[in-house]
Amino acid sequence: MHSLRPASGTCEQCHWPTKFVGERLKVRTHFADDEQNTELKTALMVKVGGREGGSSHGIHWHVDPNNTVRYLADRSRETIYEVELTDKTTGETKLYKTEEAAPAGLEWRTMDCIDCHNRPAHNFRSPEYEVDLALSEGRIDRTLPYIRREGVRILNESESAYDSHDAAREGIAAATKAFYAANYPDLAESEAVAQAGKALGDAYSWNIFPHMRVTWNLYPNHIGHQDSPGCFRCHDNKHKTADGDKIGKKCSTCHNLVVEEESDSKLLQELGLQEPPPEPVAAEAAPAGEAPATGTTN
Repeated sequence: MHSLRPASGTCEQCHWPTKFVGERLKVRTHFADDEQNTELKTALMVKVGGREGGSSHGIHWHVDPNNTVRYLADRSRETIYEVELTDKTTGETKLYKTEEAAPAGLEWRTMDCIDCHNRPAHNFRSPEYEVDLALSEGRIDRTLPYIRREGVRILNESESAYDSHDAAREGIAAATKAFYAANYPDLAESEAVAQAGKALGDAYSWNIFPHMRVTWNLYPNHIGHQDSPGCFRCHDNKHKTADGDKIGKKCSTCHNLVVEEESDSKLLQELGLQEPPPEPVAAEAAPAGEAPATGTTN
């Protein structure tokens, strides 16, 4: 990371940070940890922004040619102590600092694309992300009781439990089968359980490399703020100027929330982005003179 060429000499030759792309709808699919693995969707209107009419808007305001953002951080760039903003049109410079003093010997860095887009390739994902993705893609059968909850648990427990991918695949498949053998014995030998064990083994093998000591979230992705501090490294209400101006933590700075963790969103259904939940099965009508099958007699 520390020997990479600046983004202005690499990525930005094709991916222009000043190109205005406005706002984009981002829909994320999650699943609850309940027995039914209830599908939950969150929709955000992300203010991607860019340059338009001589000024920049939204998230890509950070790389407007009229702004220079520098920061003082530890070597990992996870903890940022000071942020300096210079407005080239006015010549004004502001310095935002945390209460914690920066250790001696740190170097200032000029912010560029890589400070947020730090995983443009070789992205390593979390267990929650992998299980949600496998469920949404059908690689894991959503009708398996508690498979979302148990899949995440099994993957988290597997982090340092195996010394090879082959051992991990075998152990994860066995752990998946063991849960159903103990709690839903009729399902333990099913193809759905076997396929779930395989999909969880795939997730492990795509993200964990024991011989290289690569574990879950060792290499965080700083886009957003779910699996790493990301935006909140600076946008935390803790970086302040001497006169009290803050780098804010307001959600609407970067996105507007349209739908949050909904399983029955009329809006998303109208947009074709979510299926309505299944209707409850109606009880069959009982013949005349008889009590309903689910009722009791007096």
